[in-house]
Amino acid sequence: MSSSGVLIRIWMANNIRIIISNIIIQMIKKLFKFVAFVVLIYFILMSLQPPRYNMWYPTIQSTYPNNAREIGIMVRDYLPKRTRENIQFFKLTENI
Repeated sequence: MSSSGVLIRIWMANNIRIIISNIIIQMIKKLFKFVAFVVLIYFILMSLQPPRYNMWYPTIQSTYPNNAREIGIMVRDYLPKRTRENIQFFKLTENI
C-alpha cells in the first residue's frame, strides 16, 4: 500500500471521528434542552398547585378526598348509631 493511501485512510478516519463527535454533541445538546424544558414545566406545575404534604409529587387536587372533612362527617354519622355495647367495649379497652 502506498503512503498516500495510508494518509487518505487516516484523513477519512479523522473526518469520521469529527462527524461522529459532532453528532454526539448535537444529541447531547438536544437532550439537555429537552430535560431543561421538562424541569421547567415541572416547576411551573408545582408552583400552580396548592400546598400539600409532599410538595414534589404532582397531583390533580380534585381526585383525592379531603380526609379531614370526611372524617368529621363519618364521626357525626357514627356517634348517634353506637350502642351500649360499643360504649362498654370502649371503656374496657381504654386503659390497655
